[in-house]
This record gives sequence, structure tokens and C-alpha cells, in this order.
Amino acid sequence: MLEIARFQTRRRLKGTLALSVAIGALVLFYVAMWPAMADLNLDELFEGFPDIFLDMFGIIELGTIEGFLAAELYQFIWTLLLGLYFAYAGGGVIAGEFERNGLDISLSLPVTRTRLLLEEFTALFVPIVVVNVLVGLVVFGGVVALGEWIDPLYLMLVHAASIPYLTACLAIGLVLSVSLDRADIAQRLAIGIVFALWAIDSVSLTVDRDWLGWLSPSRYYQPSEILVLETIELFDMVVLIVMTIVLVMAAIIIFKRRDLAA
Repeated sequence: MLEIARFQTRRRLKGTLALSVAIGALVLFYVAMWPAMADLNLDELFEGFPDIFLDMFGIIELGTIEGFLAAELYQFIWTLLLGLYFAYAGGGVIAGEFERNGLDISLSLPVTRTRLLLEEFTALFVPIVVVNVLVGLVVFGGVVALGEWIDPLYLMLVHAASIPYLTACLAIGLVLSVSLDRADIAQRLAIGIVFALWAIDSVSLTVDRDWLGWLSPSRYYQPSEILVLETIELFDMVVLIVMTIVLVMAAIIIFKRRDLAA
């Protein structure tokens, strides 16, 4: 069981570790920069910025290391860039195999399309968990080494809450991957959709049209509120899980009905 998932997970292991190391190095840079930034009184500096800028980057406060990391790391790197990365990765899962004629080999084995798709999804879910665990440890270790403190409970929660968010972005790419023949088109479209949803969600809060962002995964992941305000909405996590399930089920239906003849 799960032979395909194990094989694909091993194949992506180096990439997962490289991603973790890259983000971990960026984390250490942010942490090392904090003492100098703390002396600048950043909260007063950003008071004159427009609300749309503050909403887009989830800036609640910058005078604490929690607020600084929430704005610089989690709102931008985690919410936007990692969301785009996993949407891109999901877009290449099936479409990429189709282009390489790998689907014929996989489906010639005693495996259903549903199982194949779910195992490919699982293989990409593993890097989401690994990156969250490794980078979370780097954040905590770096902050403590600097002589500062960050609540480990809410640090753990900000990473735990990002898992359903990133899987929802992954599922968007998966739907496009089973719908299109070319991986590059599916991947670019996945990036475009996730970015557009993030932008619409950010702008909608500023123009008092928050309903425009209801379908955006980013609406249900607010790292600044978790780290700075120490509040978490379990309902938001449920919404992201349901969103992921619906998208994966849609991908399965499309994949099962699709003619894969070249």
C-alpha cells in the first residue's frame, strides 16, 4: 500500500530539505536583524501607511518579535509564496506525468485513478508537514538563541493552521493538473488563481466588501492574529479542510471521467 506515495515522497526529499534549509536561513536572517529593527520604532513608522498595505501584509504590530515575524515571515513567505509554491507543485502532478507518458505506465499497474491521485496528493502533503516542523524548530531556536522569547504554543498553532491552508492551495493546483494536458499551463494558472484570490481577499477587507474573499484560502489563515493577538479560529481550519476535500473530490471526478488518450 502507498507504494506510489512513498516513491514520490523519496523523489521529492532533496527538494523538501532544500526548501526547508532556504526558508530556515531566511528565518535566521530575520531573527538576527530584529535587534536593529526593534530600535527603529517600526509601529510609528508604519502608522502613515495606507490601510490596504497593512491589510495585504497582515501588519498588526511590528514592535514585538512576534509581530515582526508574523508580518515578514508568515504573512508574506508562508501565506503568499509558499501558497504559490504548493499550488505550482500541485499543478504539475498529473499533467506532468501525462506529458512524460508516465500515466500509461502507472495506470497499467493494478491501481485505480482515484488511488493514484490520492497517493500523488499524499506525496505532496508530506513536504508541507516537514517544512512546517523543521522551520518551526528553527524559528523557536533562533529566537531563544537571540535572548528573546516567543510562546511555543502559538508558534506551533501558526504552523499547524498553515497545513490545511497550504493543502487547499495544493488542491487548487491538483484540479488544474487533471483538467489540462500541459503541466506548464496548469502550474502557471494555479499560481495566477492563488495569487488573484489572495489579492482579492486583501483588497476586499479594505473596501468593506469582505464577502469577495470568502472563496480565498488566505481568508481563513491569519498568522498575525495567532502570533500577536494569540487567538485562533478553529472554524477557519474546518473551512480549509472542507475546501481541500471538495477540491480533491472534484479532481478525482474529473480525472476518472477524462480521456487520457494522447
